[in-house]
Amino acid sequence: MGKQTTSPQSFYGDSHGEILRGLDRFDRALIHFHYEGKPNLGRNIKEIQKAEAELQNSVLHWFLLEHKTIYPFVKGHLPRLESALCLLESEQRAFLSQFKKIRECVRAFKRISGPAKAVRADEVRQMGILLIFLLKRHLESESRALYAVILKNLNAGERTLLRSQIERARSHGPKKEKRRL
Repeated sequence: MGKQTTSPQSFYGDSHGEILRGLDRFDRALIHFHYEGKPNLGRNIKEIQKAEAELQNSVLHWFLLEHKTIYPFVKGHLPRLESALCLLESEQRAFLSQFKKIRECVRAFKRISGPAKAVRADEVRQMGILLIFLLKRHLESESRALYAVILKNLNAGERTLLRSQIERARSHGPKKEKRRL
């Protein structure tokens, strides 16, 4: 069998890579924000906001693909994985909540001054670092566990059908409206 048949990446394509690159951009923005100080504060806050928005967009696009295409297929063909999918779904909701908390914290940071600003800056950084760590762990779990199990347990026809459904969903692209997960 070729790589397309045996690799978990054959399901998620470059979606995980795109998210990991977004996590790296967000991490760099947090590092610059933390170490460059006042002279670059405005630029670094904008960079955090831009990196966070791009990352959230990539993550949301991937999560929607999973919820609309991959998870329903897996639940129908491998029902014993339903509890694992529920765990991943709950993690995904927590990530989206964390994105919202980071945006709120950055907005609060921009409004305050004095000693409270340093405290809020540290909160932004800590929340960002936590999100990066948890998202990387989540992607690793999906890649090494979930998709490996899916590949091992679906027959060739089912794998082909799932791949075609994923490609069809990708070709339609993300919807403009945000769907609740």
